Amino acid sequence: MPISQKNKVNPDAEKIYQAWSTDPQRPRAGRFDWMRCSGTSEWQDYLVWCIDQWNEVFGTIDGAYIDELILDPNKNAVSGGGYTDYDGERRPTYSWLAERNLYKRMHYVIAKRNGNLPPWSIAHCSATSMMEILSPFTVFLTGEHLYSGYFPDDKNLNPPKGDPVERMYYYSYSLPMERVRGEFYHRQWGAVIAWLPCLKNQRDIMEHPTPTRDLMSRIMHADVIFWPLWCNKQEVYKVDEIRRQWNIGDPAVEFIPYWENKALVADAQDVIISYYDKNGEKLAIISNLARKNQEFDIVLPPTAQSVINAENGQALPVVNGKVKVNIKRNDFGMLIIK
Repeated sequence: MPISQKNKVNPDAEKIYQAWSTDPQRPRAGRFDWMRCSGTSEWQDYLVWCIDQWNEVFGTIDGAYIDELILDPNKNAVSGGGYTDYDGERRPTYSWLAERNLYKRMHYVIAKRNGNLPPWSIAHCSATSMMEILSPFTVFLTGEHLYSGYFPDDKNLNPPKGDPVERMYYYSYSLPMERVRGEFYHRQWGAVIAWLPCLKNQRDIMEHPTPTRDLMSRIMHADVIFWPLWCNKQEVYKVDEIRRQWNIGDPAVEFIPYWENKALVADAQDVIISYYDKNGEKLAIISNLARKNQEFDIVLPPTAQSVINAENGQALPVVNGKVKVNIKRNDFGMLIIK
C-alpha cells in the first residue's frame, strides 16, 4: 500500500496503518514509500475490489503480475497477526492461508469478467520463501535475489574485485549448480519458472553476450524460460527459437537433467549435459563449467546417426560413435542428435 510517491501522499495511510499493516514493517527505501499489509486484514477485500475495478476500466484483463510475494512475519493483533506467548511476549505468525485465499479471490474476479478463461498470472518473488502461496499462478518469476547490487561486498557471490576478465563471468560465481538443482529445477514448485537476469547495476557488461551465455550455461539445465531483461536479449531469443522449433512443450518431449543423464557422456571434467528427448531424438545442452576453453568428445547413444549444431545448423562428423566439440569457458553448445 503506498504511503507516498515522490510529492504525493496517501491521505488515508495513517488511518489504515494500524488496521492493515504488518509488524515489523518493511524498511523504507527507494523513490517510493510503501507499507506492507497483512492478508488477514481488510486490505484483502480492498485489493480484490481494485482488481475488479481494473476489469471495469479496461474491459477485461487476463491475469495479474504480483510483485514481492513475501510471507512477512506479523505480530499486529489489529491486522490479524501474532499471538502472546506464555512469557507475555508477542510472537509473530504468517498469513499464508489468507494469502492463498486472496489470490484465489483475485483470479476468480478476473476469470468472471473474462469468459471464465483461466487467468494467466505471474508471481515475482526472489528465492523460495513463498512456495505455500504459489499454486494459483501460471509463472514464477525468480532470480532477482542473485542481483549483485544487493551484496556488492560478498566475496562468495562475486568475481574477484579488479579482474575485468572474471567480471564477465558473474554467474559462474553467484550461481552454483547445487542451487540450480535445489531451487530452480523444472516446475518443481508447480508453476513454470521464468528466470530474471540481473546485471542491471553493471550496464557496461549487461548486454555483452558473454555474461548472458555464462548465465544460460547454468540455468538452462533447470529447463526454465527467460524473462529477457538486463541481459543480451539476442542470445536468449536465439535459444528460444531453437526450443520453439523443437517444440519442447509437446507432451511427447521429456526433459532429462544432467544428473539423470546416462545417454550422453563427455570425456572432460566440469562438463554437464542435459537434453530434451522426443521419441529418441535429442536436443542436448552441453555446458563447459570450467574456467578454461575445452575440446572434448561426447559418446553418443548406439542408435545415433547424425549430429547438428543447433545454433548454426552445421553438421558435425560422427566418428566411432563420438562427436567432437569445442566450447569456450563458462559457455554452452546445443546439439540435435538423431
